[in-house]
Amino acid sequence: MLSDEDFLRYSRQLMLPDCGEAGILRLQASRVVIVGLGGLGSVAASYLAGAGVGELILIDHDRLSLSNLPRQPLYDLEGLKQSKADLARKRLLSQNPNVRIEAVAQALNAANAKKLLGGDIDAVLDCTDNMATRQLVNQSCQKYRQVLFSAAAIGYQGQYIALHPQSGKGCYHCLYPDVDLPAESCSSAGVMGPVVGMLGALQGLQAIRFLLGQKVQWSQLQLFDGHQLQWQSFAVPQINDCPACSFHHQEVSSADNL
Repeated sequence: MLSDEDFLRYSRQLMLPDCGEAGILRLQASRVVIVGLGGLGSVAASYLAGAGVGELILIDHDRLSLSNLPRQPLYDLEGLKQSKADLARKRLLSQNPNVRIEAVAQALNAANAKKLLGGDIDAVLDCTDNMATRQLVNQSCQKYRQVLFSAAAIGYQGQYIALHPQSGKGCYHCLYPDVDLPAESCSSAGVMGPVVGMLGALQGLQAIRFLLGQKVQWSQLQLFDGHQLQWQSFAVPQINDCPACSFHHQEVSSADNL
């Protein structure tokens, strides 16, 4: 049952016919993991906490640097050199103290993936910025049957995909089977802040829609071009004998950090 404060806080969501009071209660009963608290994760986390998701687990080993501030709106100058996970937790609780938030200031790796991603979780958001960790998150979500919302951005380009381990469709490894393929990062190739923010907001939106029981397109890669303001969409089929989603669970990633 919603409190009087809840009715005030979530009044705009309550007006939506596909949300309403039942939807808010569903969100409050949900548990979401966010891996990476940079430009994508800081935006997604803010919207999930604001929407009333009951519990957030925030995973990031990184510390805040000055170059993060143009595209990571959860943080400010006072937080420089401090843990992003701890800073994000403090800021989100100041926005919505009714959300339970756990800060995990660790790098996700093969040794702790089961502990962090193998439990009772309703959704995982991959907001990391390197291919090796994206592959590890995908492999873990396939192995532990977790729903995954993944996004990435570089320059003026962005991509988003939602993956369900029981959809019978392709996974992130099916999309990028060459795990040793070098991938550009924001630190090496640059990125425009609003592009990252838009993709992080899209992750948050789609995760909320899923938690509300709405229909989500699985394994449909969405590509955004910020120069042309154009979207493209491609279905990702499952490849034969995929080591991630065919459940052979071979070690397709040796990622050590976010």
